[in-house]
Amino acid sequence: MGSASSAPCSRDCSPGPISGGRPAALARWLGWGVSAVLLTRGIGVEVMLLTGTAQVDASVSEQQRAWTLALWNPWFIAGGLAFGLATLRASRPTDAEPPPASTL
Repeated sequence: MGSASSAPCSRDCSPGPISGGRPAALARWLGWGVSAVLLTRGIGVEVMLLTGTAQVDASVSEQQRAWTLALWNPWFIAGGLAFGLATLRASRPTDAEPPPASTL
């Protein structure tokens, strides 16, 4: 016979907010930390390459820098935003239960 945990969800199958205890705090810190690292890397390299402040070796061509600007850095920025939004979403309470009925 199947257990209750293997039954399909009838309403909302989202895992809900991260709450309570050290594992939850660690998950939040890691989520925000990964988000910050990815955003800092993506934006920092983008700014350095666009302003010319990065001392790039002569073996790196203009085409390689253009590929870095157009292809790689946007993914770091998107990843940082995705981790930040996922951490924010997981930290908020869900609307899984309906609000209490008003007494009008």
